[in-house]
Amino acid sequence: NYKTGSAIQVGGYGGWIRYQFTDGSSTQSFKIKYMHGFGGGGAVTRGTIQHNRMSVNVEGADAIWMGHVHEDYELTYTVEELTNKDTVMLRDILMIRTSAYKEEYGDGSKGWHIERGASPKPIGG
Repeated sequence: NYKTGSAIQVGGYGGWIRYQFTDGSSTQSFKIKYMHGFGGGGAVTRGTIQHNRMSVNVEGADAIWMGHVHEDYELTYTVEELTNKDTVMLRDILMIRTSAYKEEYGDGSKGWHIERGASPKPIGG
């Protein structure tokens, strides 16, 4: 960005983000699998089924981050892993859904959003 001097990296429809943190001689990383999203949100599930599907196909992510369905939530899935030393380890995977900046509900009286029976959605990322 020319105003801040930061190097903006443009990603695709889906991809990976890795943050690395160094404390002296130790380096830790936090890996995020991101995907714009797919499917519908569902009045009850609000898109959590897509996170379930993604968690089956993605390995090694510390977080899976999606949008698309105009919902806003954070869930934690805990998985069991076997280490190289044959120790069972539990690891948390953060499931993040960020909403949109597009307000479609209005006063609830007209428009495609209303005609299809969609509810008001949270606004903001």
